[in-house]
Amino acid sequence: MTRVRDVRRDRRRALGGYPLAASALLLAAALVYPVAGCSGLGEGASIQDRLSQAGGAATGSGEPSRVGADPPAVERNLPLRGAQSHLFTTTDAQMTAELDVLEQAGATSVRIDVSWASLEPSDGSFDLELAEGDLAHAITEADARGIKPLITLFESPCWASSAPAAVKETPGGCEPGGVATRYSPVDAADYGQAAAYLAERWGDRIIGIEVWNEPDVPMFLRDGGNEGTEEEPAAISTRARAEAAMTRAAYEAVKTVSPETQIVTGAVEGSDADFVAALYKAGIAGHYDALSIHPYNGYRAPRVTRNADAGHPDPQFVMSTGIPRVRDVMTDAGDAEQPLWLTELGWSTCTDDPDNCLRAASREESYVQQGRYIREAFELIRDEFPYVTGAFVYELRDRSARLEREQQYGILESDFTPKEPSLAAFARAMRESGPAAP
Repeated sequence: MTRVRDVRRDRRRALGGYPLAASALLLAAALVYPVAGCSGLGEGASIQDRLSQAGGAATGSGEPSRVGADPPAVERNLPLRGAQSHLFTTTDAQMTAELDVLEQAGATSVRIDVSWASLEPSDGSFDLELAEGDLAHAITEADARGIKPLITLFESPCWASSAPAAVKETPGGCEPGGVATRYSPVDAADYGQAAAYLAERWGDRIIGIEVWNEPDVPMFLRDGGNEGTEEEPAAISTRARAEAAMTRAAYEAVKTVSPETQIVTGAVEGSDADFVAALYKAGIAGHYDALSIHPYNGYRAPRVTRNADAGHPDPQFVMSTGIPRVRDVMTDAGDAEQPLWLTELGWSTCTDDPDNCLRAASREESYVQQGRYIREAFELIRDEFPYVTGAFVYELRDRSARLEREQQYGILESDFTPKEPSLAAFARAMRESGPAAP
């Protein structure tokens, strides 16, 4: 999805104009919020109370408590499950609170995005404040909760970027999130070395490294053209070759220093089977451990089988049929044994986009729909897609209070107020999908 992030932001700085001293209150504030209309819970019920009601709270000893009947037995395990969290745009207290929610819900992983442009601002010189400070802190805190991060590494630093000189010279073009960072590197080996740098330091505490984010979308990978060229075969082929080159380079470099670190390729928007086919044509086979997609479904329920909307007629935006279409491509390429991960899935409680915002009469009703669809999505995965072994809800917390599509995917509001029953549905999905993290 469309996201512009600055991982260089100082997480120790207060957010939203609050004085620095107030940041100490954020963790406590994250755990208690009054929410109207939450069945069975009074004013001021805590996040932990809500997770307890869902059968997903953590006890003081760190062991999961089972409140009420145990979840029904399932035939298989979804070992990798969690949510997206933009941990580098938060304060320390907010980061801790987000990881606490994931732990209490029963998540085993968290997907975090890391800008290569921030990590390695000059060739061979890594930003130690980010790498050994903020990133190390986030990984350590996650590890203490039994949560293994999946790192999405994207955005080329200007020294490596294949962007034209004129693009690099535009104001802000080389800053993290700038247009020049959205081009693949001239030499994919440089990307591989950056991935190896991460794997060598934290390979035993991360689940893997995902190569780029939505490389099929010009917003994220501009090779081959800008906005409006998504369907042009030449542009698709160019972007697929770039993603495949980075995938091969990352696989070779990472496996040398950390064989257990998984390399994840794809990360495509929707269930983009055509782009996945182009990736195989470009040579990803044998150079990845899992293939990932983002099977967004617009405003529709997970089991809907047809997309008749004028805005998104492409079948890649139908979850129930799009996922098996991608799987067919993998099988045809001889990769039937490779797992498929859904590294983003979710529904936005926005009001600005009729093709993607949940169609509800009120904010409260949109939260009900969001929770129901999250529950149904994980049931669909368990019932129909045994080859899916990882799933991440996008995202844990709203980006802001603005009722825009990209800001409203969270199962928590931006101030940590739970979107009930979404939070409870997420916790139940986590618990019913397999055992708690060790």
